[in-house]
Amino acid sequence: MAVGDVSGKGMPAALFMVRSITVMRMAAMRGDPDDDLLGRVNALLCENNPSELFTTAFVGIVDTAAGAMTCYNGGHPAPLLSRAGGPFEPVPLPRGLVLGIVDGMPYQPVTVQLEPGDRLVVFSDGVTEAEDAEDRMFGDDRLRECLDACGRRDAQGLVEAVRDAVRDFVGDASQSDDITLLALAYRTA
Repeated sequence: MAVGDVSGKGMPAALFMVRSITVMRMAAMRGDPDDDLLGRVNALLCENNPSELFTTAFVGIVDTAAGAMTCYNGGHPAPLLSRAGGPFEPVPLPRGLVLGIVDGMPYQPVTVQLEPGDRLVVFSDGVTEAEDAEDRMFGDDRLRECLDACGRRDAQGLVEAVRDAVRDFVGDASQSDDITLLALAYRTA
């Protein structure tokens, strides 16, 4: 799984996102997950990037049978993990530099062992930076409170709860950033 967020707006940013997705897919299919996946992506995005656009990215490669998730972070907010229905806490990951600006940066993977009942939420900063009419941000604390109040909802229920909470918070205020959410509930077969 991967969630990213490209800098900028308009057509140049949209094209860079398409390029980022394509490069990510190519790199994921051509190498060992432990072989600096984001380092390969970063090197390719740094090539021919005169506009100096960049992207943040979180990538998680899950061994569904064993529950081992190899995580990479390139300047993206840390995902939130709930262990067996407990409170949501940030996954301890190195933040890493954004992708597409400085070639040769290492992105060290971290392995997280998932257990049945664990739930993971990956999000863009558009969620926490969503603003209401008084320019207050939704924020990290409100996001965690919303998720903690979800009880044992499944992945779809988590996404719906956060989407509704953000919508209620911002009201009619226009947003300046994309809002992206991805949730995973780990269970064995």
